[in-house]
Amino acid sequence: MTIYRRTTPRALPLQNLNLPPICDQCDRPRSTGNHRRCSQQRQAANRLKWEAL
Repeated sequence: MTIYRRTTPRALPLQNLNLPPICDQCDRPRSTGNHRRCSQQRQAANRLKWEAL
């Protein structure tokens, strides 16, 4: 899946995620390997907290 940035004037700029260099799900460096599954687990765990914002 490819994610494209919107370049229209009304689009909000993407914000940087302040994530640590070590993955909190698998305890491996984020710079190596694919962390799609880790990201999905993190999103599922924090979904209620993020929806409240």
